[in-house]
Amino acid sequence: MAARKIILIRHSETTQHGVYLGHEDPPLSDKGRTLLNSFSIDITKWKKPQIFVSPLVRAVQTAEILFPERPTTVDARLKEINFGKFGGKSFTEIKSEFPEKVDRWANEFMSFEFPGGESVVEFKNRVESFLEDTLHNTNGSFVLVAHGGVIRFLLCKLLDIPYEKHLTFFLKRPSINMIDLSEEYGTLSGLNIENFSIRD
Repeated sequence: MAARKIILIRHSETTQHGVYLGHEDPPLSDKGRTLLNSFSIDITKWKKPQIFVSPLVRAVQTAEILFPERPTTVDARLKEINFGKFGGKSFTEIKSEFPEKVDRWANEFMSFEFPGGESVVEFKNRVESFLEDTLHNTNGSFVLVAHGGVIRFLLCKLLDIPYEKHLTFFLKRPSINMIDLSEEYGTLSGLNIENFSIRD
C-alpha cells in the first residue's frame, strides 16, 4: 500500500512582524500575498481533495490563494497556540515584562501555561485530537494550512520526536512541508519547498 501524504502548509507573512501572534488575527500583508504567487501546487489528480484550514484569517487567506474555488474544512483545533498575555509582543518585550515565566517557558516547556492563555499540554492535546480524527476519517492524503507551532507539533508526533525538540524544524512563512506516512512510521519527504505535484 502506498504511503499517505500529509501536506503541511504554513501561512504566509502578515501585517505584524517580530511578535508572537498566537490567537492574534492580522491579515496577510501585500508581501505575504506576493510570496504565494511563486508557489506551484498541483492536486488535480486527487478525486476528493481534503483541505483543512485554521480559522485564523492568515491561514484562511493563504488557503484561498493557493486553492481557489476548492472546498476547505475549517477546524479550530488548527489554531496556533494561545499565547495569552504574550500575544502581540516581541520576545524582548516578553522577557522584560515576565522574566520568571520566560525562564519556566524555556526550562519546563511541557508543563508551561501561557499567562492568560493556553497550556502547552492543552495545545498538544487538541493538535493530536485533530490528527487522530483526520487519520481515522480520511482514506488518503490530505492538506492542512495552519501555523508554525501546529505544524512543528504535528511533525514531532508523526516522526516520533519529543515535543521539546519542536524548534528543530525551521519553517519559512510561507512553506510547504510533507510527510509520507505508512502504517509503521512517518518519513519527512519535504521541508520548506515551494512546489509539489501529487498524483494518487
